[in-house]
Amino acid sequence: MAQTFSIQRSPLQAWHQARCDDWCQLGDTSLPRHFTESASEMAAAAELALCDLSGSPLVEIKGPSASLWLTTHDLPIPQKIYDVTRLDERAWILRTGGDEFLLRGLPGATIAELTPHLPPAGFHDRILTTHRQDALLLLSGSRLAELISQTCALDFNQLKTDRVYLSRVATVNCGLMKDRLGTCPVCWLWVDPSYSLDLWSQLVQIVDELGGQVIGAGCFYPELG
Repeated sequence: MAQTFSIQRSPLQAWHQARCDDWCQLGDTSLPRHFTESASEMAAAAELALCDLSGSPLVEIKGPSASLWLTTHDLPIPQKIYDVTRLDERAWILRTGGDEFLLRGLPGATIAELTPHLPPAGFHDRILTTHRQDALLLLSGSRLAELISQTCALDFNQLKTDRVYLSRVATVNCGLMKDRLGTCPVCWLWVDPSYSLDLWSQLVQIVDELGGQVIGAGCFYPELG
């Protein structure tokens, strides 16, 4: 039976509420639409910005039958650990181990939209399915390499797309993936929610020092209600 899932509240909800009064709905999660003027945030997104997009479906599938399940449902299997295969514009699959995979949908999507055949949460038919609640952060803009060089040991310009890197970013362990949204270079970060405020606070300070700004989800998803 297909299931839907949302964290309902971003782990950064309290931080946002103290600074924002313009909200939108991302799936089932309330997030800031804009912190300041839309035009100002759009300009920042193209140069250097930080955005919270927690709330997209994130599902871990692992176990002896995980690869077989993906193949049976015509889902492309990444060949190497930490490689990513894209389902379409909605989602991608990350291989985290020999028989371990992480499925992620676009912000605002549901798990049912990610794949309607997803096994129920728990251990069934030699597959363990877990709904992850990681915070999902987005860095964007033409100056991303400058920011990444100040926050972790990776050279952003040399990173491959469709490949996930595990690294310490601003002293916090997280997953990192180079990508694009339209013509805008972006970097996805996901982190355990218990460490998300620490990472967010450090990134906010660094982004501000570099002349960037925090922006709302409406910059990337203007259709959100």
